[in-house]
Amino acid sequence: MPVHWGRINAANKDIEASTNYPTLGTYDSHDPKVLDQHCRWARGAGIDTFIVSWWSHNSYCDRATEILADTGICGVAVGGITPDNVEEVLSAGATAIAVCSAVTEASDPTEACRELKQKIAAFKK
Repeated sequence: MPVHWGRINAANKDIEASTNYPTLGTYDSHDPKVLDQHCRWARGAGIDTFIVSWWSHNSYCDRATEILADTGICGVAVGGITPDNVEEVLSAGATAIAVCSAVTEASDPTEACRELKQKIAAFKK
């Protein structure tokens, strides 16, 4: 049973925390078969990138990142990414990152961007 859905009423196709009921019914976001089906649908619709919530290795959100990386669809990681953890994010399987507070809240935003860029370049070598 998926743990992140909340109250589920399958007979009425209703999920307490959602406005929609999934075509596949409730599912485990870490099930490789489910991710594979989602990726096939995405490719069929011309989608080649997913946004991936990422907080740390072995976090709930992180578990699907590696599986997604194996599908060939780009995974853009968002959430809590800083120059201190960007290498960890990329090593978890993200193929790109999106940052906000790491730059906007930095004492020197230009330097924060430079540091992120350098760490990403070093990781890709």
